[in-house]
Amino acid sequence: MTEVWTGFQTMTADECRRLLTAADIGRVAISAGALPYVLPVQYTLQDDHLLLRTPGHHEVGDGIDGQVVGFEADTIDLDHGVGWCVSVTGTVRVVADAVAVEPVHRWFSDGVLLALSTDVIVGHRVAV
Repeated sequence: MTEVWTGFQTMTADECRRLLTAADIGRVAISAGALPYVLPVQYTLQDDHLLLRTPGHHEVGDGIDGQVVGFEADTIDLDHGVGWCVSVTGTVRVVADAVAVEPVHRWFSDGVLLALSTDVIVGHRVAV
């Protein structure tokens, strides 16, 4: 008989990195004018960094270089009541060569490319 679990399960950093490759849209939380600001980003995991591309209509490049920011990605299957959530905290830098990563989604075609270190990475599986 298979054991069924519910609730939250903490994942290892390796599990978190593996799951981050399963999606390509997340959210980055930055400080803008001393206030929190969250916006969607296209992302890809590359070695020990996340490459984030912002939507084109957001000017997040000014003053963000070197800031500590938060990132979150998740996948939730409401039909089956399962999912995962991964959060990353690290230092971000603006990548000058924005064509290094081609945008997958058209809303990110004119965006700023950021590299986020994965200094702190935590994740949870959820089941209800």
